[in-house]
Amino acid sequence: MEFDAKEEIKSKLNIVDVLSNYIQLQKAGTNYKACCPFHNEKTPSFFVSPQRQIWHCFGCLKTGDIFTFVMNIENVDFITALKILADKAGVKLPRFDNQVSSQNKTIYNIFSDVIELYKTNLNKNSNVKDYLIKRGLTEEIINEFKIGFSNDNWNEALNYLIDKGYTSKDLFETGLFIQNTSKPSGNNLYDRFRSRIMFPIFNNSNEPVAFTGRIFEGSSPLKTIKNIDETGKYVNSPQTKVYEKGKILYGLNVTKKYIAQQNEAVIVEGTMDFLSAYLDSIKNIVASLGTALTIDQLTLLKRICDKIILAYDNDEAGKMATERNIKLALSLGFQIKILNITEAKDISDFVNILPNKLPEKIDQSLPVMDFYIDHGLNMFNTNNIAGKNEFLNYFLPKLKWEKDLIQISHYLNKLADILDINLSAIEETFKKINPEETEDIYLKPKQNNFDSDHSSLLKTKSETLSEVILSTFIQKPLMLKNIILDNIEFFNFKFQDILLLIKEKGIEVINDQNIDPQNKEIIDNLYINNIKYDDLLKQSDEIIIAEINNFIKLLKHEYYKNKINNIQNEIKNAENQNDSIRSIELINELNTICDILNKLK
Repeated sequence: MEFDAKEEIKSKLNIVDVLSNYIQLQKAGTNYKACCPFHNEKTPSFFVSPQRQIWHCFGCLKTGDIFTFVMNIENVDFITALKILADKAGVKLPRFDNQVSSQNKTIYNIFSDVIELYKTNLNKNSNVKDYLIKRGLTEEIINEFKIGFSNDNWNEALNYLIDKGYTSKDLFETGLFIQNTSKPSGNNLYDRFRSRIMFPIFNNSNEPVAFTGRIFEGSSPLKTIKNIDETGKYVNSPQTKVYEKGKILYGLNVTKKYIAQQNEAVIVEGTMDFLSAYLDSIKNIVASLGTALTIDQLTLLKRICDKIILAYDNDEAGKMATERNIKLALSLGFQIKILNITEAKDISDFVNILPNKLPEKIDQSLPVMDFYIDHGLNMFNTNNIAGKNEFLNYFLPKLKWEKDLIQISHYLNKLADILDINLSAIEETFKKINPEETEDIYLKPKQNNFDSDHSSLLKTKSETLSEVILSTFIQKPLMLKNIILDNIEFFNFKFQDILLLIKEKGIEVINDQNIDPQNKEIIDNLYINNIKYDDLLKQSDEIIIAEINNFIKLLKHEYYKNKINNIQNEIKNAENQNDSIRSIELINELNTICDILNKLK
């Protein structure tokens, strides 16, 4: 059943289409490439083979198919990945639905049910609906993001869900309810959200896991909220088994495909900013649901884009958050721009004041260092020496955040022009700034484990040559069959079993999905590796044959060199044991191989 379902899904989904929803793929010959979403890199080492329907990263060495990719990027188990891809493929999985973690499934079901309750409440409350419409939202956007309303009632949601058969224990696990500690026994829960516009929060698998509730300002004074810490403008779900605020971005479940397509994400603070921008044609957007971005949230984005635009509120808290988030994002290698809104206090107000102007405004976003230059020039009088020093003391520590030497050089030269100061003087001042003083310790990039053990991953010359030859062979099997199969003994040992199998059963073996898993893995890797040798495959057949023959010659040369080294070691051992007969035999064998090697030159 599992195998049948998996194969049916794979037959209906193309790996390129699936992965394009998460990362930006570029055509590379017959294959595709991208920056790996599983480790930080600037040069693409992640490749996708449509022919084999597999992917591989040459940097971190992860590999797999659509299922392993979804498991890794969504951080889910196989069954959940199966469900995600089954939904995409339109394949029904009645059996596997029941195998998803029952506890989490119950929580998802509770959220789905309460979303329907809140939607019904909203449709019955014209005041709230009118308020949302006046804020610029439409019926379509309200429905798409499942916005609802919690009535001013202590236990409306509680009773609604109990009537549906959920237990108090299950309900408490959701974070939707608060425990009344003064009530020692019986049903001591009450609704956390009351008289609030309800915005459901979904994880990357599109499961509802939390809410953010905005107080409805147009209502009469709240009857049920007295002297408790829930009277703020927004109330958010607490952390639960399925929800950790710092690991989820509002709207990413909907917008990740647009972010991947544009390789850029606009980040705003709250839900209303998100929805207003989304309605104003900004689809590559997420909300952090607060001012502080986390490493986990930025890592989610780094998997699908390299560029971000910070679009936080135009107040002191927003400015402070912007600076902190810049440092954090730079430590992860993002290209950053800042949206500087002076016409309104936030994006939502901007869209209301200037409808259809947000895309143009976002296009005017400044690279982070240009933003700080503009900001500094407005703060300090750079027409005098004192003002120039103040500006440099303000800006240069921020330039220390930048790791790209070309960018640093660009801005030092720019400062020299703006301030009319000798470049060398600015460079000396810049060198004296201690970078440790400009960033928090938790912002320091973590050591890259891939670099630390890279030496252990280096291939022998024999393995590399074998890989080049065989990666070409599987693309041109009929043309190269005799050349390859006549020289099996010279190939690196890891490839000899599959070559013997091809010799025994024919070249059709390379497309047989039921062969030994180890051999299948070797063939899959060869298909991936031919990406590196795509230039050779573009040549004429004559040139390919000539090149392969040359590689075979090099492979033989390497084979005999290794053989000579082994024999020389054996001769030493024989001499140490005073075995003259064995020594003479080995010397004769050595002379024979040396003759063969000389003929190859």
